[in-house]
Amino acid sequence: MLVTAATAVLAAVALIFSLYMAGREPLLAGDFPIDSQLYRYFLDSVRAAPKNFGLVDGSPESAIREETNKLVAEFAVVEKMFDESGLSLANSAKLDLSENLNNRWLVFGNYYQKIGVSKQTLYRTFANSAKRDALFASVYGAEGTKAISEADLLKAFNDNFVTFRAFSDTFRTPDGSGNISDQEKKNLQTRFNNMLSQTQSGKDLDTIFSSYIDFENQHLPMQILEKNEQAGFGTDFFAKVQKIPHGDVAVIESGSDIHLLQREGEITTDSEYFLQYRLITLKILKGGEFNKQIADDAAALELVHRETVQRRDARAVL
Repeated sequence: MLVTAATAVLAAVALIFSLYMAGREPLLAGDFPIDSQLYRYFLDSVRAAPKNFGLVDGSPESAIREETNKLVAEFAVVEKMFDESGLSLANSAKLDLSENLNNRWLVFGNYYQKIGVSKQTLYRTFANSAKRDALFASVYGAEGTKAISEADLLKAFNDNFVTFRAFSDTFRTPDGSGNISDQEKKNLQTRFNNMLSQTQSGKDLDTIFSSYIDFENQHLPMQILEKNEQAGFGTDFFAKVQKIPHGDVAVIESGSDIHLLQREGEITTDSEYFLQYRLITLKILKGGEFNKQIADDAAALELVHRETVQRRDARAVL
């Protein structure tokens, strides 16, 4: 009996020592163990982009650690909620997860290894995000406990996204140092309005585009733009596109550019773009509510950690 007890004690000591040597000494978020690799990953995320977490560049270390602790706690909440929900990740989600993981590791693998974060740990963080999306969909999706109607979802999509094909030119000089002359601007406007007249006479937009760039058989891809993601366009571009009837072609000016643009036909709940952006649209409507629930549950957890571990991990990701 004494031999068995002594063996158990030695085994426990050996386990703790091996965890310490491997850099995985456990932390606890409630009753959920968080190892040092996970902590380092989240600490590095906050340090690398403090503005993404409500901080400013040069924030004190105490503020960075506080935000890190919130992320660690939310990770634990999502893992526990997902396990208790009985949900599982779809095969398509797993394939996307693996592809995204491999792409990230290909670029940043050496860096993560340098700060003591393995590919397996990175997988856990990616999987946690996928689980969070699955939990969100189980609440607000079509079969969810607080399902959003198709009509409300479609309205939100049309309020927040526009789909179109377009080609553009600029009123700026070729070197970008200033604006073209008034006469050059007038000539460009006339040329675009003449091309608009050609579409109204039945000429295909792709044919006009090919002629404009003097390169045969070019195809204008469909683009989708979110209202709050207008980088590369003028600030009034989204609103101007929204005013164009579905399927129509128009010339619009926005910022320093001029566009010949065809808006996509009317979007329905069966449309490719609506289905593709369904989850994003749901998040626009209910993401804040769901995130607050996760944050509140995380704030209620007791986060227990050892200062020696935290200082060691902080030094590792400097």
